Amino acid sequence: MPPIRSSACEGEACQPTIPLAFQAFRENLVVQGFFRRKPTRSILEIFAFVTVTALGIALVVASDWPLVKILGLALVTLGSLGVSTRAHTASHNAISNRAWVNRALTYFGFPFFLQVSATYWRHKHLVVHHPYPNVAGVDDDVDLKPFFAMTSHELVMAKSWLQTLYRFQVAYLPLILIGNAFNVVRCGWKFLATKLLDQHARRGEHWVDLGALMLHYGAWVGLPMLFLAPTDVLTFNLLRFALLSYGMFVIFAPAHFPAEALMIEADPGRDFVATQTLTTVNYRTGWLGGLVCGGLEYQIEHHLLPAISPTHYPRLSALVREYCETHGYPYRCLGWWEALEKSLLSFVHLKPIHAVVAAATPEKCPPESSPARESEAPPCCGCRELAEGAQRLEAPEGPGALKDR
Repeated sequence: MPPIRSSACEGEACQPTIPLAFQAFRENLVVQGFFRRKPTRSILEIFAFVTVTALGIALVVASDWPLVKILGLALVTLGSLGVSTRAHTASHNAISNRAWVNRALTYFGFPFFLQVSATYWRHKHLVVHHPYPNVAGVDDDVDLKPFFAMTSHELVMAKSWLQTLYRFQVAYLPLILIGNAFNVVRCGWKFLATKLLDQHARRGEHWVDLGALMLHYGAWVGLPMLFLAPTDVLTFNLLRFALLSYGMFVIFAPAHFPAEALMIEADPGRDFVATQTLTTVNYRTGWLGGLVCGGLEYQIEHHLLPAISPTHYPRLSALVREYCETHGYPYRCLGWWEALEKSLLSFVHLKPIHAVVAAATPEKCPPESSPARESEAPPCCGCRELAEGAQRLEAPEGPGALKDR
């Protein structure tokens, strides 16, 4: 099975409609200087996280004390996550105004530092996920089959033995989750190999990607084996990626897994802003959490305006919230722990699939003769109601609901 299963809804035919009001809002942000990047700060942050990673490696190698080794692994995980979030920003060309700087930082962060194909990441994240977040059958970030069912539809369509298994999926989630990072690496290699073997599809960027991945193995595996036992080197790398698997869940899941982040149908007529705000939630972090997340806690701002540097998100968030409230779009923000708890509960209470277009159909809006219509009703006058009443429209089903069928 290919790593990306979304060809059925890619291309102009499935592109969402961008409201004129949002286009004007974005142009106003350009005038206000929100699209000016601040590369120095981001590059210094990358350097700091690389230093933290190096310090963690030193503690793991130099100390025989288990607690010190655990501290070292924690620092390695923290530093690696920080590098990954900055590479994510670079992949959106949001660190520097110079394209080559963003490309260089993307290749450094993903294939070299994290063993993740940069070309695979750009396809998976920029081409598929961002235009189609939580779109059923399109966004692979929420397609966790065959190990998990995320929607009531997936549960009903599964074979009977899988339906039985899914009743306990939240219990075995921690065990399967350990392979999260390894699976991303595997999918990246599969994607890259497919491109390189196809003379019509391969490009220079794929060879650069391959070269950076080879440098990763030289720096993280080959070079250390000159000084340390091969088993120690391999064990360290396995532990690093296992811990990164949990770290990735803690950072990315709270934005799209809670019940507030709806699963929606793949409809070519959907409203771009509605798609992003209905399927995405923000979460609050402390200073250290915000530093590691690198702006990903501002998921609504990021999904609506991914080319803006995360350094602007704190100031931008008030404007985005005001825009959403004025035009009838939902804007939700949860505590980090609350969002994580709700992310876990999404494996117990499976989500229904909603139609975004139905939220903005004429019958959901005020009648043309009503005062509300005359005072210019919001373009998505039903979106906020859809978000707030999602659980009432169709009660979420847990895996145990099959007992009553």
